[in-house]
Amino acid sequence: HANTLSLHDALPISTANPSEVKILNAIEDARLPSNSEKVMAGAYSPDLPSSDVVIKYNTKTADITALEPELRQHIEYLQLIKDDFDAGGKLYQKLYSNVPSGKMLTADKAGIHAEVLATNEVVKQLKVAGKFNGIQDLNKIKVLVKGKVSSRGLENMCRCPHCFQIIDGVKILGNQ
Repeated sequence: HANTLSLHDALPISTANPSEVKILNAIEDARLPSNSEKVMAGAYSPDLPSSDVVIKYNTKTADITALEPELRQHIEYLQLIKDDFDAGGKLYQKLYSNVPSGKMLTADKAGIHAEVLATNEVVKQLKVAGKFNGIQDLNKIKVLVKGKVSSRGLENMCRCPHCFQIIDGVKILGNQ
């Protein structure tokens, strides 16, 4: 495996669930995120059994206009909340429940995180296969998010407030 850290011991993934094992193995075999990327995500849908796991990395240069409409629908609203926070505002306290300011600090621009980018690619695949008919079909997708958060290597990551809203319905493995 490409990663020196075995993730199998660190995840509450069911070894009886082939799609979860497939995602874990793909993450283990992928290149580690760079220092600027920090986070990687693997996304997969059991509704597309012959497809590969999509691996994506955080990138500040992601084109959010390329996101599928179902994922793009709340981007402007979420970015308004982030812009208000960056300007010293407290709008997030009224519009999000139980989101600490630290989460808002790390949230960055809405729609550019690895889990959204990977989910977007799987949504496209499901649409081509005629198996994605609306936002409710996000529940056909499973995502594992791993990030460099310490010297211990890759660890499970929780979604930022933006990603939580954008891909609500996706099954996040390990952490919500």
